Amino acid sequence: MSVRCLVIRQGQLVSPPVAMLRWEGARPEVSILDTAAEPNLRQYLHTALSRAPFRIRRRQRAGSRTIDIAAEDVMPSDADFLGRWAAKLTFSSLNRHNFIFTAAEDRDAVSISQPKDLEQASDLFELSGTFRSSLIACPCGGQYPFLTVKCSQCGGTDPFGALWEKHGGVIVQALSDFALGQLTSNGSFRESLQTTRRAFEAAVVAMGNSALTPLETDDEATASRKLLAYYEGVFRHGCLNEKIIAALKVAARREYNGILNGLRNTARGLRSLWKSDCTIGWNSTEAFTTKCQGELLNAGRPAMQAAGHTAQQMIKVAAQFGPFHSEFKRRVAASEDDVGTFFKGAWRAFKAVKTMGVSELIRAGLKGMKDQKFRERFERFSKAFDQAVASCAKTKSVIDHSLALHHELLSRIAKGMHYHLIIVFAEDYAAANPDEQARMADCLAKVAQCPPLKRRTLNDRGLDAQKLRKVMFAWCVGGGITLLFVIAVLAVILFR
Repeated sequence: MSVRCLVIRQGQLVSPPVAMLRWEGARPEVSILDTAAEPNLRQYLHTALSRAPFRIRRRQRAGSRTIDIAAEDVMPSDADFLGRWAAKLTFSSLNRHNFIFTAAEDRDAVSISQPKDLEQASDLFELSGTFRSSLIACPCGGQYPFLTVKCSQCGGTDPFGALWEKHGGVIVQALSDFALGQLTSNGSFRESLQTTRRAFEAAVVAMGNSALTPLETDDEATASRKLLAYYEGVFRHGCLNEKIIAALKVAARREYNGILNGLRNTARGLRSLWKSDCTIGWNSTEAFTTKCQGELLNAGRPAMQAAGHTAQQMIKVAAQFGPFHSEFKRRVAASEDDVGTFFKGAWRAFKAVKTMGVSELIRAGLKGMKDQKFRERFERFSKAFDQAVASCAKTKSVIDHSLALHHELLSRIAKGMHYHLIIVFAEDYAAANPDEQARMADCLAKVAQCPPLKRRTLNDRGLDAQKLRKVMFAWCVGGGITLLFVIAVLAVILFR
């Protein structure tokens, strides 16, 4: 193999390449094809490429049964050089972002290294400036713009032009819906925000649980038991766990990577329906990368800030609940210890008799002071608790707003993708022969789930079909004149 390089993909073996790793000397060079994967990939390769892969050699000593085992590095001249590197880099425990390395063939290296203008790159937010009006070459020798129904020179019907005239709106909607479905199906951003929203919503619901509200008729132990269940239920839902917080921290970056990969897979998957040998359907421009990242951060920033503020409030209030939690547990435990309660009461009675009741008066005074202080601290805690739960309800609304902005962003991107696909289809359609053009039109009709148009030989394009139409027209005209002549003759004979 003359080209010593590895193709790097992410997520799946069928995903579009994100980079290439070439050995033109002792050290490999990285060619980035997807800028979204560049930070994680370079960080991983910096560590993973520090040591070459090795193989284990077993050699038996001459005249002895002893076998020596030694590790030797794989050299660039070895036949298994690329295979060893691909296995080492793919299955390394440091490969936390699921990069997949495979040996590239010569034709793969050439196709991946094509210039940027051949990679179907476009800014999905601003496609008006990238549209190139394709001219369709008719078999008759004439040309007409894409989406024209009939050739102006021969009068033949264009397969896709006629389909677009009848089902253009359905095709556009189908392409847009498919792209939007692919973007929303694996969105980590939406999933993370929805998980946070459900947690805060559950905290608000738990706060309104009337079954856990103490009643005036409840004794101290029952009221303490209800309050324990009430506060533990609110904190269990409203205090975000480490998994939710970790997902929120990387949600925007993972979402951006997912959007780019989803768009590439969508474009290539749809394009492969009418062009089976395609290797790429869309690539991001630098302008789209900047705008997409900015729009994504703008959509998620209010929800992220509100969720972080509310999470801090809930954690702070939960920490303040610690002393009350211990006190409520003590009261519940004291009510369940009947024997201990009896002996404590007997001991208090003995001390009261011995000290002429002075000890009970002191105990009652201390208990009153303790309860008063306890109530004051509990009132301050309750006020902070109510504010934290109110923040949960408010954050839930902020998250809903961010989710709406996020969906609007994905809808705009999906709209740009369907426009891009029509542009790509137009270029492929213009380069195809008449039979392939008919097949491509049927493929897009199948994607949109609309019936393909029936084609008649009389409506075909080309000089032969034009001659046939002229002959048929002549026959129709001649037949009509003959019929009129016969009718006139019969009328003369009948009314003579």
